[in-house]
Amino acid sequence: MPKIQQVARFTTRVKPTDPFYQSLAPKEETVMQEPQAPALTKFASQMLELMQKQTQPLSVTEITEMIEQELHHRYHDSHVRIALNELVDRNKLFTRDETSDERSLRAGGQKIRNIRAALYSTKNPVQARTEAEAVPGIFLSDSWGVPWSKKKAAKANEVILEDITPVSIPAGVMSNPVIDMLIEKIVAERTKEMSAELEKVQTELARLKEFLKSAL
Repeated sequence: MPKIQQVARFTTRVKPTDPFYQSLAPKEETVMQEPQAPALTKFASQMLELMQKQTQPLSVTEITEMIEQELHHRYHDSHVRIALNELVDRNKLFTRDETSDERSLRAGGQKIRNIRAALYSTKNPVQARTEAEAVPGIFLSDSWGVPWSKKKAAKANEVILEDITPVSIPAGVMSNPVIDMLIEKIVAERTKEMSAELEKVQTELARLKEFLKSAL
């Protein structure tokens, strides 16, 4: 026969707010939500919207020109590349290197020496390039704006100096030390100017080569 304390334990009224009663209530399952990726930057969003309208994969140079034409604003290619990397990382854009046939097609059928450009598209895999002029006014060309040839490459490395007409000076005048000093000074100044011009040309050539490498 149960004791009085045991009977009281089973017959005691339990309030809904009692901790023991609350512990028996079914627990709601907590759903873990994945952290949301930060929103695209405004420039990347604008670029993606324009790329979604394209039927051809585009190079960085073409994308830059397309954006400038549509947004009526000048952009540096480094700014464009940052946005492209952002879209590729989010799987909004996809990229691959162009083929030799596509490079020749972009150059209007000409064979040129440019390195293969990276092509970008919203499609995966990136579709084949079938048009030479995907962006109005943009054709692939070599570093000099014309199809490359060995003859043109050789001329590119030549520095044309101004012809200097020789002047005959009487023998008696040459013995004058003042004249000798002036001649030496003129020659030195002229040599300095020519060296500066040569250095300037070489610097400009190096800058153009680096710019074209980064653009393609």
